[in-house]
Amino acid sequence: MLLSMPELRGLTLRVVDVATEDELLQRYGERIPVLCFEGREVDWPLDRDAVIGFLGRR
Repeated sequence: MLLSMPELRGLTLRVVDVATEDELLQRYGERIPVLCFEGREVDWPLDRDAVIGFLGRR
């Protein structure tokens, strides 16, 4: 979803599979997927409007 959003152009996206790292899996567990930006986090449910609102971009 994030890759298809033109509103996010110019941002660097780093995808991390938290299931491959015990520490991250323990931290995020049931919250997956999680979006982190500038020290803040938002988790499921993530839809287009939630992502744009969280990032403050339109």
